[in-house]
Amino acid sequence: MSNDATRIETVKGDSAETGQPKFMASVKPVPRDICERIYAGWDGETLPTPPAVSTIRPFEKGDIFLGCTYLNNPHDNHAGVGRIVQYDRNFQYKGVLWIGFTSHLIVHLRFSPDGTLWGCDCQGHHIVQVRPSGALLPETRFADVGLASPCFLSDGTILLADYFKGNTPPPGTCIRAIPGTDGLIGQGKLYRFSADGRILNEWTPETAPEPFGFKGITHMTLHPSEEYVTYTTETGKRVMRFNIRTGTQMPDLKVCPGETRPFEMDRNWAIAVAYLRDGRLLLTRGETVEVLDEAGGVLREYQLPAYGWAMIQPGIDQKSFVTTNFFTGMMAKVCMETGAILGTIDSGTGVKDTPKGVVPRLGLAGVAEYPG
Repeated sequence: MSNDATRIETVKGDSAETGQPKFMASVKPVPRDICERIYAGWDGETLPTPPAVSTIRPFEKGDIFLGCTYLNNPHDNHAGVGRIVQYDRNFQYKGVLWIGFTSHLIVHLRFSPDGTLWGCDCQGHHIVQVRPSGALLPETRFADVGLASPCFLSDGTILLADYFKGNTPPPGTCIRAIPGTDGLIGQGKLYRFSADGRILNEWTPETAPEPFGFKGITHMTLHPSEEYVTYTTETGKRVMRFNIRTGTQMPDLKVCPGETRPFEMDRNWAIAVAYLRDGRLLLTRGETVEVLDEAGGVLREYQLPAYGWAMIQPGIDQKSFVTTNFFTGMMAKVCMETGAILGTIDSGTGVKDTPKGVVPRLGLAGVAEYPG
């Protein structure tokens, strides 16, 4: 893992001219007509795709699931065939679920209280639900918005957050616009839904400035009290909180030092968040994972190989965590007591150095461990 991760880190290092990762320098916006064809199911040229035969098995305690879309569209580096890959507790491959109705990355894998696995294609406005039997459920349309970060309350309602904000998708990929707007890709809102998809509450929490200019509430986690959520705007400086009982903004839990300017790329920022049952917060920072107390103090920090750890969930024992690296395509399970990496999975995605140059195939975007 470390050798490959070091190579990729060198390839993707900052550009002195722009401050952007080097592979971004040659990435262009995707034309609107191409985006529309992708949302409609794509009828053009694709890179090779394996036979889409699902082999997912009934879930067993300790199984690890990766949201890992099979990227096969030459025009969009986040688009392809929806895919969730299943591994056993020993990090060995078990099966795969192919998803026919999504268009882009499957992010934020999480289990609801009844054991259903959820995932979100926030770029294409789809929610994925998979029963513990391995059966893919018919799609429930919660809202025609880029929803992600499902959080499940004890009364059966569901929180989902608008991943995007503004009118400008990043280069290299498409984001479906909200219907009835002039190209608006998101508003950074927070929604509370009934189990059948009815909107019960709609709030507009604060979001943080970030260098790329298209993100809203990108990562969100529910505090064990169910009184508030803690969330980030990925690559922003703030770890924010919003009270869902009163509908009011709370003081930030943490603010990372430094300024946020376009393409400053100081990497001193907040990325993914996840609560442990005792109220401690896991926070990924790119190359490290922090454990915060309820006042925002750092209790522990874990150094991980390479930069790019962008998703995190607690392990089912609450003594470990699982996290994924968007750039290297690696998953790691880490012991919180010792900091040891207990196991890894190579998803086969990431920023790849090829004879034709650096190719971003950024498919790994979700992880969860089945509690049983």
